Amino acid sequence: MVLGIAIAATAQDSQIPNDTLVWRVNRPLVFDDFSGEPIESSNLMGEAFCLILTTFERPTDSMYTDISAYAVFDRTNSWMSRRTRPDEMLLFQVTFDVFEVYARKLRKLAQEIHTDPYSQMIFQKAYSSSLPQLTHECNELKRETRMGADKVKLQEWDEKVKKELKELDAYK
Repeated sequence: MVLGIAIAATAQDSQIPNDTLVWRVNRPLVFDDFSGEPIESSNLMGEAFCLILTTFERPTDSMYTDISAYAVFDRTNSWMSRRTRPDEMLLFQVTFDVFEVYARKLRKLAQEIHTDPYSQMIFQKAYSSSLPQLTHECNELKRETRMGADKVKLQEWDEKVKKELKELDAYK
């Protein structure tokens, strides 16, 4: 079995697109979230496209910038093969959860620098430097779990990421 995960992390000063799913507690990915056209001739069981979207807003009556970061699952570009079983989706969920960990770290930073007049610049620099780390962690997840085929390692990753989410619970 081969699973594919596509990783995209972008900052945007715009609204969240309509055909996306923002990460939420107690809302796991389901088969219907993968609305992209399956590539059935491929050895891939599916592809999940995740992003981190950010927003910057400076209210007119404030000298501070409100900064937000969201882990987002792109339904349109994510797909699952018709032969994929529900138990094979854990790799995609763990990946989405890793994106939420990074979004929470960014929200934590945003809260810490909220009063700094250069908060947007500081945040952008931290965001940019976090992207290679995020990509590396997702690649490690795929490598160590053999693209989800090693269920024991995948379960270990799931538990590790859930622990990280719990530690950052204040920033959900």
